[in-house]
Amino acid sequence: MPNPEVNDSTDLAFFNKKIIELCTSSNLLISPETLQFINQKRYPLDFIQKTIAEIANSEKKPLVLTKDILEKILQQKSLLTESSVPISQEIEHSPPSISKETPELMPKPAEEPTEITTPSVSSTDHISPFAAADIPEDIVILKDPTGLMLGEGKIGDMRAYSKDKFKKLRSLLFKRPDCKGAISIEQAKSRANSAENKVRVIGMILNRKEMSAKSKSKLNDTTSNSISIELDDLESSMTVIFSGKNDELIKKAARITTDQVICIEGFVSENGVLIASDCFWSEVPFHPMKAHDIPPISAIFISDTHFGSKYFLTDKFEAFLEWLQGRTGSELQKALAKSVKYIIIAGDLIEGIGVYPDQEKNLAIIDISEQYDFAAKYLKRIPNHIKIIIIPGGPHDAVRKAYPQPALGKKYASALYSLNNVILLGNPAQLTIHGVNILVFHGDSLDDLVQVIPGLSYEKPAEIMKELVVSRHLTPIYGYSTWIAPEKEDWMVIDEIPEIMHCGHTHVSDFKQYRGVILLNSGTFQGETDYQQSLGVKPTPGKIPIVNLQNMKVKFLQF
Repeated sequence: MPNPEVNDSTDLAFFNKKIIELCTSSNLLISPETLQFINQKRYPLDFIQKTIAEIANSEKKPLVLTKDILEKILQQKSLLTESSVPISQEIEHSPPSISKETPELMPKPAEEPTEITTPSVSSTDHISPFAAADIPEDIVILKDPTGLMLGEGKIGDMRAYSKDKFKKLRSLLFKRPDCKGAISIEQAKSRANSAENKVRVIGMILNRKEMSAKSKSKLNDTTSNSISIELDDLESSMTVIFSGKNDELIKKAARITTDQVICIEGFVSENGVLIASDCFWSEVPFHPMKAHDIPPISAIFISDTHFGSKYFLTDKFEAFLEWLQGRTGSELQKALAKSVKYIIIAGDLIEGIGVYPDQEKNLAIIDISEQYDFAAKYLKRIPNHIKIIIIPGGPHDAVRKAYPQPALGKKYASALYSLNNVILLGNPAQLTIHGVNILVFHGDSLDDLVQVIPGLSYEKPAEIMKELVVSRHLTPIYGYSTWIAPEKEDWMVIDEIPEIMHCGHTHVSDFKQYRGVILLNSGTFQGETDYQQSLGVKPTPGKIPIVNLQNMKVKFLQF
Protein backbone atom coordinates (compact mmCIF):
# COMPACT_ATOMS: atom_id res chain seq x y z
CA MET A 1 0.00 0.00 0.00
CA PRO A 2 1.45 3.41 -0.88
CA ASN A 3 2.63 5.75 1.85
CA PRO A 4 -0.18 8.35 2.49
CA GLU A 5 2.38 10.71 4.04
CA VAL A 6 4.22 11.21 0.74
CA ASN A 7 2.47 13.77 -1.44
CA ASP A 8 5.37 15.10 -3.52
CA SER A 9 9.12 14.79 -4.15
CA THR A 10 9.88 17.12 -1.19
CA ASP A 11 8.03 14.77 1.16
CA LEU A 12 9.83 11.74 -0.32
CA ALA A 13 13.23 13.38 0.22
CA PHE A 14 12.25 14.21 3.79
CA PHE A 15 11.27 10.60 4.60
CA ASN A 16 14.36 9.21 2.83
CA LYS A 17 16.53 11.44 5.00
CA LYS A 18 14.82 10.32 8.22
CA ILE A 19 15.06 6.63 7.30
CA ILE A 20 18.77 6.97 6.53
CA GLU A 21 19.36 8.82 9.83
CA LEU A 22 17.60 6.08 11.79
CA CYS A 23 19.72 3.40 10.09
CA THR A 24 23.00 5.27 10.51
CA SER A 25 22.31 5.92 14.22
CA SER A 26 21.92 2.12 14.56
CA ASN A 27 25.15 1.40 12.60
CA LEU A 28 23.29 0.09 9.55
CA LEU A 29 23.97 0.87 5.91
CA ILE A 30 21.02 0.92 3.51
CA SER A 31 20.82 0.44 -0.24
CA PRO A 32 18.64 2.55 -2.60
CA GLU A 33 16.56 -0.57 -3.38
CA THR A 34 15.86 -1.09 0.32
CA LEU A 35 14.98 2.58 0.75
CA GLN A 36 12.44 2.32 -2.07
CA PHE A 37 10.99 -0.87 -0.53
CA ILE A 38 10.53 0.85 2.87
CA ASN A 39 8.87 3.89 1.29
CA GLN A 40 6.26 1.63 -0.30
CA LYS A 41 5.05 0.74 3.17
CA ARG A 42 2.02 2.55 4.52
CA TYR A 43 3.92 4.00 7.49
CA PRO A 44 7.62 3.81 6.58
CA LEU A 45 9.06 5.46 9.71
CA ASP A 46 7.07 3.21 12.01
CA PHE A 47 8.12 0.22 9.87
CA ILE A 48 11.84 1.02 9.98
CA GLN A 49 11.79 1.72 13.73
CA LYS A 50 10.19 -1.67 14.43
CA THR A 51 12.64 -3.35 12.03
CA ILE A 52 15.68 -1.79 13.71
CA ALA A 53 14.35 -2.86 17.13
CA GLU A 54 13.95 -6.42 15.82
CA ILE A 55 17.51 -6.45 14.42
CA ALA A 56 18.89 -5.09 17.71
CA ASN A 57 17.43 -8.13 19.51
CA SER A 58 18.81 -10.65 17.01
CA GLU A 59 22.08 -12.57 17.49
CA LYS A 60 23.51 -11.67 14.06
CA LYS A 61 23.42 -7.99 13.22
CA PRO A 62 23.90 -7.24 9.52
CA LEU A 63 26.17 -4.47 8.30
CA VAL A 64 23.89 -3.59 5.39
CA LEU A 65 20.11 -3.57 5.58
CA THR A 66 18.85 -5.26 2.42
CA LYS A 67 15.43 -5.95 0.98
CA ASP A 68 15.95 -9.69 1.55
CA ILE A 69 16.57 -9.13 5.27
CA LEU A 70 13.39 -7.05 5.54
CA GLU A 71 11.32 -9.69 3.76
CA LYS A 72 12.63 -12.41 6.09
CA ILE A 73 11.73 -10.31 9.14
CA LEU A 74 8.27 -9.68 7.67
CA GLN A 75 7.73 -13.41 7.26
CA GLN A 76 8.83 -14.14 10.83
CA LYS A 77 7.21 -11.24 12.70
CA SER A 78 3.53 -10.41 12.35
CA LEU A 79 4.10 -7.19 14.31
CA LEU A 80 5.49 -5.63 11.14
CA THR A 81 2.43 -6.40 9.05
CA GLU A 82 0.53 -3.25 8.25
CA SER A 83 -2.90 -2.37 9.50
CA SER A 84 -4.63 0.80 10.50
CA VAL A 85 -5.31 1.03 14.24
CA PRO A 86 -9.03 1.71 14.73
CA ILE A 87 -10.68 3.63 17.53
CA SER A 88 -11.38 0.72 19.84
CA GLN A 89 -12.84 2.30 22.96
CA GLU A 90 -14.76 5.40 23.89
CA ILE A 91 -16.79 6.57 26.87
CA GLU A 92 -18.40 9.79 28.01
CA HIS A 93 -17.77 11.26 31.44
CA SER A 94 -20.06 13.10 33.78
CA PRO A 95 -18.86 15.36 36.62
CA PRO A 96 -18.06 13.72 39.95
CA SER A 97 -21.39 15.01 41.32
CA ILE A 98 -22.81 11.79 39.85
CA SER A 99 -19.83 9.55 40.47
CA LYS A 100 -17.03 10.27 42.92
CA GLU A 101 -14.56 8.39 40.79
CA THR A 102 -13.82 9.19 37.17
CA PRO A 103 -15.10 6.18 35.15
CA GLU A 104 -12.39 3.86 33.93
CA LEU A 105 -11.97 3.40 30.21
CA MET A 106 -13.71 0.09 29.51
CA PRO A 107 -14.07 -1.77 26.21
CA LYS A 108 -17.48 -0.99 24.70
CA PRO A 109 -19.08 -1.63 21.33
CA ALA A 110 -17.70 1.08 19.06
CA GLU A 111 -21.11 1.70 17.50
CA GLU A 112 -22.88 2.73 20.71
CA PRO A 113 -20.84 4.80 23.20
CA THR A 114 -22.38 5.20 26.63
CA GLU A 115 -24.34 8.45 27.07
CA ILE A 116 -24.44 10.10 30.50
CA THR A 117 -26.36 13.34 30.83
CA THR A 118 -24.41 16.04 32.69
CA PRO A 119 -26.36 17.83 35.45
CA SER A 120 -27.26 21.48 34.74
CA VAL A 121 -26.26 21.00 31.13
CA SER A 122 -28.33 20.38 28.00
CA SER A 123 -28.69 16.73 27.05
CA THR A 124 -28.03 17.47 23.38
CA ASP A 125 -26.22 14.62 21.65
CA HIS A 126 -22.44 14.85 21.29
CA ILE A 127 -22.70 14.58 17.53
CA SER A 128 -23.34 17.62 15.38
CA PRO A 129 -26.09 17.24 12.75
CA PHE A 130 -23.85 19.15 10.34
CA ALA A 131 -20.12 19.34 9.73
CA ALA A 132 -17.88 21.66 11.76
CA ALA A 133 -16.33 22.65 8.43
CA ASP A 134 -19.47 24.72 7.80
CA ILE A 135 -19.07 26.72 11.04
CA PRO A 136 -16.94 29.90 11.01
CA GLU A 137 -14.19 29.94 13.65
CA ASP A 138 -14.68 32.13 16.72
CA ILE A 139 -11.49 32.65 18.74
CA VAL A 140 -10.72 35.48 21.15
CA ILE A 141 -7.26 35.56 22.80
CA LEU A 142 -7.63 36.76 26.40
CA LYS A 143 -4.12 36.17 27.70
CA ASP A 144 -0.83 35.54 25.88
CA PRO A 145 2.56 36.59 27.33
CA THR A 146 4.30 36.55 23.92
CA GLY A 147 6.05 39.88 23.36
CA LEU A 148 4.92 41.26 26.72
CA MET A 149 7.60 39.82 29.00
CA LEU A 150 9.58 42.82 30.21
CA GLY A 151 11.65 41.43 33.07
CA GLU A 152 15.42 41.97 32.96
CA GLY A 153 16.36 39.70 35.85
CA LYS A 154 17.11 42.57 38.21
CA ILE A 155 16.33 42.71 41.93
CA GLY A 156 13.69 45.34 41.21
CA ASP A 157 11.91 42.87 38.91
CA MET A 158 11.79 40.32 41.72
CA ARG A 159 10.21 42.87 44.04
CA ALA A 160 7.71 43.92 41.35
CA TYR A 161 6.80 40.26 40.69
CA SER A 162 6.22 39.44 44.37
CA LYS A 163 4.23 42.63 44.89
CA ASP A 164 2.02 42.01 41.86
CA LYS A 165 1.41 38.39 42.87
CA PHE A 166 0.50 39.36 46.41
CA LYS A 167 -1.85 42.18 45.41
CA LYS A 168 -3.67 40.12 42.78
CA LEU A 169 -4.25 37.16 45.09
CA ARG A 170 -5.14 39.38 48.06
CA SER A 171 -7.83 41.08 45.96
CA LEU A 172 -9.25 37.65 45.08
CA LEU A 173 -9.28 36.67 48.76
CA PHE A 174 -11.16 39.86 49.69
CA LYS A 175 -13.99 38.68 47.42
CA ARG A 176 -14.59 35.71 49.73
CA PRO A 177 -17.23 36.38 52.42
CA ASP A 178 -15.12 34.52 55.01
CA CYS A 179 -12.11 36.78 54.34
CA LYS A 180 -13.88 40.10 54.68
CA GLY A 181 -12.64 42.15 57.59
CA ALA A 182 -9.07 40.88 57.20
CA ILE A 183 -6.55 43.35 58.66
CA SER A 184 -2.84 43.94 58.15
CA ILE A 185 -0.28 41.89 60.08
CA GLU A 186 0.90 45.00 61.90
CA GLN A 187 -2.67 45.70 63.06
CA ALA A 188 -3.04 42.08 64.17
CA LYS A 189 0.12 42.29 66.28
CA SER A 190 -1.21 45.39 68.02
CA ARG A 191 -4.18 43.36 69.31
CA ALA A 192 -2.02 40.87 71.22
CA ASN A 193 -3.10 42.12 74.63
CA SER A 194 -6.64 43.22 73.81
CA ALA A 195 -10.11 41.71 73.91
CA GLU A 196 -10.17 41.95 70.10
CA ASN A 197 -7.42 39.43 69.58
CA LYS A 198 -9.46 37.26 67.18
CA VAL A 199 -8.34 38.37 63.71
CA ARG A 200 -8.11 37.49 60.04
CA VAL A 201 -4.93 38.32 58.18
CA ILE A 202 -3.82 37.85 54.57
CA GLY A 203 -0.21 37.14 53.71
CA MET A 204 2.29 35.20 51.61
CA ILE A 205 3.92 32.10 53.07
CA LEU A 206 7.66 32.76 53.47
CA ASN A 207 8.43 29.36 54.99
CA ARG A 208 6.78 26.51 56.86
CA LYS A 209 7.95 23.63 58.98
CA GLU A 210 6.68 20.68 60.95
CA MET A 211 7.09 21.19 64.68
CA SER A 212 8.13 17.64 65.37
CA ALA A 213 11.42 16.05 66.27
CA LYS A 214 10.42 13.17 64.01
CA SER A 215 10.16 15.12 60.76
CA LYS A 216 11.03 18.79 60.92
CA SER A 217 11.94 18.94 57.24
CA LYS A 218 9.30 16.68 55.70
CA LEU A 219 6.66 18.89 54.24
CA ASN A 220 4.37 16.00 53.36
CA ASP A 221 4.47 14.29 56.76
CA THR A 222 1.35 15.18 58.74
CA THR A 223 2.12 12.94 61.71
CA SER A 224 3.78 15.85 63.48
CA ASN A 225 2.02 17.67 66.29
CA SER A 226 1.91 21.17 64.85
CA ILE A 227 2.80 23.22 61.77
CA SER A 228 4.52 26.59 61.93
CA ILE A 229 4.53 29.11 59.08
CA GLU A 230 5.93 32.58 58.55
CA LEU A 231 3.36 34.95 57.01
CA ASP A 232 4.27 38.22 55.28
CA ASP A 233 2.12 41.01 53.80
CA LEU A 234 4.94 43.13 52.24
CA GLU A 235 5.01 45.44 55.28
CA SER A 236 5.30 43.09 58.24
CA SER A 237 5.46 39.41 59.11
CA MET A 238 4.35 37.11 61.90
CA THR A 239 4.58 33.49 62.99
CA VAL A 240 1.43 31.35 62.70
CA ILE A 241 0.93 28.06 64.55
CA PHE A 242 -1.51 25.34 63.46
CA SER A 243 -2.02 23.19 66.52
CA GLY A 244 -1.73 19.42 66.18
CA LYS A 245 -4.66 19.03 68.57
CA ASN A 246 -7.04 19.83 65.70
CA ASP A 247 -6.78 16.97 63.18
CA GLU A 248 -8.97 18.61 60.54
CA LEU A 249 -7.04 21.87 60.72
CA ILE A 250 -3.70 20.04 60.45
CA LYS A 251 -4.92 18.19 57.32
CA LYS A 252 -5.91 21.52 55.83
CA ALA A 253 -2.61 23.16 56.79
CA ALA A 254 -0.68 20.27 55.23
CA ARG A 255 -1.81 21.59 51.81
CA ILE A 256 -0.21 24.99 52.43
CA THR A 257 2.92 25.54 50.37
CA THR A 258 5.51 28.30 50.46
CA ASP A 259 4.74 31.38 48.33
CA GLN A 260 0.99 30.84 48.43
CA VAL A 261 -1.14 33.84 49.45
CA ILE A 262 -3.80 32.79 51.96
CA CYS A 263 -6.09 34.19 54.64
CA ILE A 264 -5.69 32.87 58.19
CA GLU A 265 -8.17 33.26 61.01
CA GLY A 266 -7.04 32.88 64.60
CA PHE A 267 -6.15 34.41 67.96
CA VAL A 268 -3.09 36.58 68.56
CA SER A 269 -1.17 35.34 71.61
CA GLU A 270 0.59 37.59 74.11
CA ASN A 271 3.91 37.20 72.30
CA GLY A 272 2.38 38.20 68.94
CA VAL A 273 2.08 34.68 67.50
CA LEU A 274 -1.14 33.88 65.63
CA ILE A 275 -2.76 30.64 66.79
CA ALA A 276 -4.71 29.57 63.71
CA SER A 277 -8.28 28.28 63.87
CA ASP A 278 -8.90 28.19 60.09
CA CYS A 279 -7.33 29.10 56.74
CA PHE A 280 -8.69 30.02 53.31
CA TRP A 281 -7.33 30.01 49.77
CA SER A 282 -8.45 32.28 46.95
CA GLU A 283 -10.35 29.32 45.44
CA VAL A 284 -12.84 29.62 42.62
CA PRO A 285 -16.41 30.31 43.71
CA PHE A 286 -18.77 27.50 42.81
CA HIS A 287 -20.60 28.15 39.57
CA PRO A 288 -22.72 25.60 37.72
CA MET A 289 -21.61 24.42 34.31
CA LYS A 290 -23.62 26.06 31.58
CA ALA A 291 -24.65 25.12 28.08
CA HIS A 292 -23.72 27.44 25.23
CA ASP A 293 -26.01 28.70 22.51
CA ILE A 294 -23.77 27.45 19.71
CA PRO A 295 -23.81 24.49 17.30
CA PRO A 296 -22.64 21.21 18.94
CA ILE A 297 -19.07 21.47 17.68
CA SER A 298 -16.19 19.76 19.47
CA ALA A 299 -12.67 20.56 20.64
CA ILE A 300 -9.94 17.95 21.05
CA PHE A 301 -7.24 18.36 23.69
CA ILE A 302 -3.82 16.75 23.23
CA SER A 303 -0.26 17.33 24.45
CA ASP A 304 3.14 15.70 24.78
CA THR A 305 3.33 14.31 21.27
CA HIS A 306 7.16 14.37 21.44
CA PHE A 307 7.76 14.29 17.70
CA GLY A 308 11.38 13.31 17.10
CA SER A 309 11.53 10.80 19.95
CA LYS A 310 12.18 7.11 19.28
CA TYR A 311 9.26 6.51 21.61
CA PHE A 312 6.83 8.54 19.47
CA LEU A 313 3.88 6.22 18.81
CA THR A 314 3.40 6.50 15.07
CA ASP A 315 0.61 3.93 14.89
CA LYS A 316 -1.55 5.73 17.44
CA PHE A 317 -1.07 9.16 15.88
CA GLU A 318 -1.76 7.71 12.43
CA ALA A 319 -4.99 6.21 13.77
CA PHE A 320 -5.92 9.60 15.22
CA LEU A 321 -5.30 11.32 11.87
CA GLU A 322 -7.22 8.72 9.88
CA TRP A 323 -10.18 9.10 12.21
CA LEU A 324 -10.08 12.90 11.84
CA GLN A 325 -10.02 12.45 8.07
CA GLY A 326 -13.14 10.26 8.28
CA ARG A 327 -11.39 7.12 7.05
CA THR A 328 -11.90 4.88 10.09
CA GLY A 329 -14.45 4.22 12.79
CA SER A 330 -18.15 3.45 12.93
CA GLU A 331 -20.70 5.81 11.42
CA LEU A 332 -21.18 7.34 14.87
CA GLN A 333 -17.43 7.85 15.29
CA LYS A 334 -17.13 9.36 11.81
CA ALA A 335 -19.93 11.77 12.67
CA LEU A 336 -18.04 12.69 15.85
CA ALA A 337 -14.93 13.41 13.77
CA LYS A 338 -16.96 15.77 11.57
CA SER A 339 -17.94 17.75 14.68
CA VAL A 340 -14.29 18.60 15.51
CA LYS A 341 -13.54 22.29 14.95
CA TYR A 342 -10.52 22.83 17.21
CA ILE A 343 -7.44 20.96 18.45
CA ILE A 344 -5.61 22.48 21.43
CA ILE A 345 -2.06 21.24 22.08
CA ALA A 346 -0.67 21.94 25.57
CA GLY A 347 3.05 21.78 24.88
CA ASP A 348 5.91 19.31 24.42
CA LEU A 349 5.13 19.14 20.73
CA ILE A 350 8.64 17.81 20.07
CA GLU A 351 11.18 15.81 22.06
CA GLY A 352 13.80 18.57 21.93
CA ILE A 353 17.53 18.16 22.48
CA GLY A 354 19.76 18.43 25.54
CA VAL A 355 16.82 18.02 27.90
CA TYR A 356 18.46 15.32 30.05
CA PRO A 357 21.76 13.37 30.05
CA ASP A 358 22.21 10.86 27.19
CA GLN A 359 18.96 11.98 25.58
CA GLU A 360 20.48 11.50 22.13
CA LYS A 361 20.13 7.72 22.41
CA ASN A 362 16.34 8.21 22.59
CA LEU A 363 16.15 10.55 19.60
CA ALA A 364 14.91 9.53 16.17
CA ILE A 365 15.71 13.05 14.91
CA ILE A 366 18.71 14.84 16.41
CA ASP A 367 18.14 18.33 14.97
CA ILE A 368 15.57 20.50 16.75
CA SER A 369 14.40 22.33 13.62
CA GLU A 370 13.94 19.03 11.84
CA GLN A 371 11.84 17.80 14.76
CA TYR A 372 9.48 20.73 14.14
CA ASP A 373 9.57 19.96 10.39
CA PHE A 374 8.58 16.40 11.24
CA ALA A 375 5.73 17.61 13.49
CA ALA A 376 4.48 19.93 10.74
CA LYS A 377 4.40 17.00 8.28
CA TYR A 378 1.89 15.29 10.55
CA LEU A 379 -0.12 18.38 11.54
CA LYS A 380 -0.65 19.42 7.92
CA ARG A 381 -2.64 16.22 7.41
CA ILE A 382 -5.25 17.44 9.87
CA PRO A 383 -8.26 18.74 7.87
CA ASN A 384 -7.78 22.42 7.12
CA HIS A 385 -11.10 23.52 8.65
CA ILE A 386 -9.81 22.40 12.09
CA LYS A 387 -7.98 25.21 13.88
CA ILE A 388 -4.89 24.00 15.77
CA ILE A 389 -3.85 26.07 18.80
CA ILE A 390 -0.37 25.27 20.16
CA ILE A 391 1.45 26.43 23.28
CA PRO A 392 5.03 25.38 24.12
CA GLY A 393 6.18 23.22 26.99
CA GLY A 394 9.69 23.75 28.30
CA PRO A 395 12.25 22.28 28.40
CA HIS A 396 11.35 20.02 25.44
CA ASP A 397 10.11 22.79 23.16
CA ALA A 398 12.48 25.47 21.82
CA VAL A 399 11.58 28.29 24.21
CA ARG A 400 13.11 29.62 27.43
CA LYS A 401 12.77 27.26 30.36
CA ALA A 402 11.36 29.85 32.79
CA TYR A 403 7.67 30.74 32.99
CA PRO A 404 5.93 32.54 31.40
CA GLN A 405 7.06 31.32 27.99
CA PRO A 406 6.58 32.98 24.60
CA ALA A 407 5.06 31.27 21.58
CA LEU A 408 7.31 29.03 19.50
CA GLY A 409 9.51 31.21 17.29
CA LYS A 410 10.29 31.05 13.58
CA LYS A 411 13.99 30.37 14.21
CA TYR A 412 13.34 26.69 14.93
CA ALA A 413 9.64 26.17 14.25
CA SER A 414 9.30 27.92 10.87
CA ALA A 415 7.51 24.88 9.43
CA LEU A 416 4.58 25.49 11.78
CA TYR A 417 4.19 29.05 10.51
CA SER A 418 3.57 27.70 7.02
CA LEU A 419 0.39 25.94 8.21
CA ASN A 420 -2.52 28.35 7.75
CA ASN A 421 -4.73 26.63 10.33
CA VAL A 422 -2.20 26.88 13.21
CA ILE A 423 -2.21 29.53 15.96
CA LEU A 424 0.88 29.72 18.19
CA LEU A 425 0.46 31.16 21.70
CA GLY A 426 2.61 31.47 24.80
CA ASN A 427 2.49 29.35 27.95
CA PRO A 428 0.14 29.89 29.74
CA ALA A 429 -2.57 31.14 27.41
CA GLN A 430 -6.25 31.88 27.93
CA LEU A 431 -8.83 32.23 25.18
CA THR A 432 -12.47 31.78 24.32
CA ILE A 433 -13.67 29.65 21.45
CA HIS A 434 -17.31 30.28 20.63
CA GLY A 435 -17.63 31.87 24.08
CA VAL A 436 -16.16 28.90 26.02
CA ASN A 437 -13.37 30.14 28.31
CA ILE A 438 -10.30 27.87 28.13
CA LEU A 439 -7.03 28.12 30.10
CA VAL A 440 -4.10 26.21 28.57
CA PHE A 441 -0.95 25.53 30.61
CA HIS A 442 1.68 22.86 30.02
CA GLY A 443 1.90 21.95 33.70
CA ASP A 444 5.54 21.72 34.87
CA SER A 445 4.50 22.89 38.35
CA LEU A 446 2.47 19.70 38.83
CA ASP A 447 5.85 18.12 39.66
CA ASP A 448 6.28 20.56 42.55
CA LEU A 449 2.88 19.94 44.08
CA VAL A 450 3.02 16.16 43.86
CA GLN A 451 6.18 16.28 45.99
CA VAL A 452 4.95 18.60 48.72
CA ILE A 453 1.20 18.00 49.19
CA PRO A 454 0.21 14.68 50.78
CA GLY A 455 -2.10 12.38 48.84
CA LEU A 456 -1.29 13.64 45.34
CA SER A 457 0.10 11.31 42.66
CA TYR A 458 0.80 11.25 38.93
CA GLU A 459 -1.90 8.61 38.55
CA LYS A 460 -4.53 11.34 39.06
CA PRO A 461 -3.15 14.54 37.55
CA ALA A 462 -6.56 16.26 37.64
CA GLU A 463 -6.34 16.15 41.45
CA ILE A 464 -3.00 17.97 41.25
CA MET A 465 -4.52 20.48 38.83
CA LYS A 466 -7.28 21.12 41.37
CA GLU A 467 -4.66 22.53 43.77
CA LEU A 468 -3.72 25.13 41.14
CA VAL A 469 -7.35 26.20 40.91
CA VAL A 470 -7.64 26.29 44.72
CA SER A 471 -4.60 28.58 45.05
CA ARG A 472 -5.61 30.54 41.89
CA HIS A 473 -2.00 30.28 40.70
CA LEU A 474 -0.37 28.07 38.04
CA THR A 475 3.10 28.04 39.64
CA PRO A 476 2.36 28.59 43.33
CA ILE A 477 5.84 27.63 44.65
CA TYR A 478 8.71 29.93 43.70
CA GLY A 479 12.21 28.48 43.47
CA TYR A 480 11.30 24.79 43.54
CA SER A 481 11.83 22.66 40.40
CA THR A 482 9.74 24.91 38.12
CA TRP A 483 11.64 27.91 36.80
CA ILE A 484 9.82 31.24 37.09
CA ALA A 485 11.14 34.47 35.58
CA PRO A 486 10.61 37.57 37.77
CA GLU A 487 8.46 39.55 35.39
CA LYS A 488 7.02 42.91 36.41
CA GLU A 489 3.57 41.29 36.18
CA ASP A 490 2.70 37.82 37.47
CA TRP A 491 1.24 36.03 34.44
CA MET A 492 0.58 32.85 36.42
CA VAL A 493 -2.31 34.16 38.55
CA ILE A 494 -5.66 32.64 37.54
CA ASP A 495 -7.55 35.91 37.72
CA GLU A 496 -10.28 34.98 35.21
CA ILE A 497 -12.05 31.70 35.97
CA PRO A 498 -11.97 29.28 33.02
CA GLU A 499 -14.66 26.77 32.09
CA ILE A 500 -11.99 24.33 30.90
CA MET A 501 -8.43 24.09 32.22
CA HIS A 502 -6.14 22.01 30.02
CA CYS A 503 -2.74 20.69 31.08
CA GLY A 504 -0.30 18.07 29.84
CA HIS A 505 3.17 17.17 31.16
CA THR A 506 2.22 14.09 33.21
CA HIS A 507 1.53 11.82 30.19
CA VAL A 508 -1.55 10.53 32.03
CA SER A 509 -5.06 11.34 30.77
CA ASP A 510 -7.48 12.41 33.46
CA PHE A 511 -10.68 14.37 34.04
CA LYS A 512 -12.30 16.09 37.01
CA GLN A 513 -15.05 18.65 37.40
CA TYR A 514 -14.34 21.04 40.28
CA ARG A 515 -16.70 23.85 41.23
CA GLY A 516 -17.91 24.16 37.64
CA VAL A 517 -14.42 24.01 36.06
CA ILE A 518 -13.56 21.06 33.81
CA LEU A 519 -9.99 19.93 34.54
CA LEU A 520 -8.43 17.96 31.68
CA ASN A 521 -5.06 16.31 31.38
CA SER A 522 -4.53 15.07 27.86
CA GLY A 523 -1.98 12.28 28.21
CA THR A 524 0.57 11.69 25.45
CA PHE A 525 1.50 10.11 22.13
CA GLN A 526 4.84 8.89 23.49
CA GLY A 527 5.55 5.43 24.86
CA GLU A 528 6.86 4.79 28.37
CA THR A 529 10.38 6.13 28.87
CA ASP A 530 13.09 5.00 31.30
CA TYR A 531 12.59 8.21 33.28
CA GLN A 532 8.87 7.52 33.72
CA GLN A 533 9.63 3.96 34.80
CA SER A 534 11.99 5.33 37.46
CA LEU A 535 9.15 7.53 38.78
CA GLY A 536 6.61 4.72 38.62
CA VAL A 537 4.51 6.73 36.15
CA LYS A 538 2.32 4.67 33.81
CA PRO A 539 1.48 6.80 30.75
CA THR A 540 -1.84 6.52 28.94
CA PRO A 541 -0.78 7.05 25.31
CA GLY A 542 -3.41 7.75 22.69
CA LYS A 543 -6.19 8.39 25.21
CA ILE A 544 -7.48 11.87 24.36
CA PRO A 545 -10.35 14.01 25.66
CA ILE A 546 -12.88 15.61 23.34
CA VAL A 547 -15.40 18.17 24.61
CA ASN A 548 -18.72 19.12 23.05
CA LEU A 549 -18.59 22.91 23.40
CA GLN A 550 -22.36 23.26 23.32
CA ASN A 551 -23.24 21.02 26.27
CA MET A 552 -19.74 20.63 27.80
CA LYS A 553 -19.83 16.84 27.78
CA VAL A 554 -16.41 15.17 28.01
CA LYS A 555 -15.60 12.02 26.07
CA PHE A 556 -12.32 10.09 25.97
CA LEU A 557 -11.22 8.31 22.80
CA GLN A 558 -8.62 5.55 22.92
CA PHE A 559 -6.52 5.13 19.79
